[in-house]
Amino acid sequence: MALSIPFFNLVVSLLFFTSSTAIPTTPTTCKLCSTYILTNFDEVPGGIPGQGLSAVPTPEDGLKYQSFGIGSPSLLPLVRLDPHSPDQYAISNPQRQITGGGPPTITTTYPNSVIKAFDLKSLFLGCTVDDNSGTTPPTGCTVQFTGFGAADGSTTGPFNANYIPSELVLGTVAARGNMTKVVFPNTFKRLKNVTVNVVGSSLGVANLNLVTEYIDDVSTVLYSCC
Repeated sequence: MALSIPFFNLVVSLLFFTSSTAIPTTPTTCKLCSTYILTNFDEVPGGIPGQGLSAVPTPEDGLKYQSFGIGSPSLLPLVRLDPHSPDQYAISNPQRQITGGGPPTITTTYPNSVIKAFDLKSLFLGCTVDDNSGTTPPTGCTVQFTGFGAADGSTTGPFNANYIPSELVLGTVAARGNMTKVVFPNTFKRLKNVTVNVVGSSLGVANLNLVTEYIDDVSTVLYSCC
């Protein structure tokens, strides 16, 4: 029996709607698993004395340390700051920022990265100043950390950490400084990037270009697909 005209038109209309209308889809997500990491930079080749520092390789324990190099007392005999855990630390200064591709940043973003986000728990911090005294002594500084969320790019912080070289005995060339532990607030979670910038110095803001920042024993939690 032939189809009636109204019913036939309805069938044609439904077929046209089905073929020309995209069906909404839900973006594919994965279950995230977390891994605690303590990065001390000690296994990384640090370079050759007098020939410059090696960049922190990417990835280093799952993250990129943009504009950070590797240093140690043996590589930098004039630097009067000891690593928290011997024998190396990560270093950034204005010169490294020029050659390293931008401001010092801890990030999940690099080619073939499998890290979706990270929590920044704590690290050890120090600063030195190139004061033309023949050595590079510790100096007081304020380092600003700003996090950017992995999900929506929302900003966490800024959080300012102060380094005060209490171990420094003023007026003695042999004086050395120790690094200070910085514990981050609970808001530094599920991040994509954290910028690390010197914003203050005991020498005044006009001398920030003379300050070098050091980090060691960086405690993070990394998130990747299970």
